[in-house]
Amino acid sequence: MTPTITMLTPVFNGAATIAQTFQSLREQAPHLTEYIVIDAMSSDGTQALVQANADLVTQYIREPDRGLYDAMNKGIAHAHGEVVGIINADDRLCDGALARVAQAFADPGVSYVYSDVLTLDEQGRPYGQARAKEPQELTLRSPFGLDWRTLIPFCHASLFVRKSVYDQLGGFDLSFRLAADHDFIARMIQARLKGVKLEAPLAYFQYGGLSASSRVFHEKKRISIKHGVHPWMAEFNRIRFTLGQVKARLMKKY
Repeated sequence: MTPTITMLTPVFNGAATIAQTFQSLREQAPHLTEYIVIDAMSSDGTQALVQANADLVTQYIREPDRGLYDAMNKGIAHAHGEVVGIINADDRLCDGALARVAQAFADPGVSYVYSDVLTLDEQGRPYGQARAKEPQELTLRSPFGLDWRTLIPFCHASLFVRKSVYDQLGGFDLSFRLAADHDFIARMIQARLKGVKLEAPLAYFQYGGLSASSRVFHEKKRISIKHGVHPWMAEFNRIRFTLGQVKARLMKKY
């Protein structure tokens, strides 16, 4: 049977981009059971846009929160769908994404679904495609011990999870303010839950925001140590990925 799907959008001052997010969901309305927007008291016109799309947004939670992942946890707690997807206010779903997600979850043994993502630069222009690991690659083990890179095996924008998985594992750990989604993905891998990678991308992911902060690599270091990576290797990877980000920015600039 086709599962019911709840989509969540956490937002704070997202008036410049959230209309595109709304449109990407509106185009897939037949497969959308519930849509919850969690607004951390935006003051830029976001509230008016949400109200203008009241036929699409089934729940609007507008109150202060303790950050992005606190907002996501609130949305999950209010979700009634069997499957939960989270799309940020500067990202959007690809055409037909929810139909393909619903088809994959028709298998009751599937706990989560993900895909590659199409990437956009900070101005919203096409940038490339970020490859997700294959299901057989979803392991925290490697020939050299725990593999730090598997903490980010796919982009969170493409992830759809059964509500029962959040009930089983708990929500996002609020001690991580920038990369709690990576910690949650690692917990799913450790629990040996069945994940399915869909062939076509499910979402567009726009660079910028929290993902552009160099501080995120310090947090990923903490997460990797939590999941068993040796502190020296975690620090090595933090430096390596930070330098990679610097190199990418310089190449883009020059």
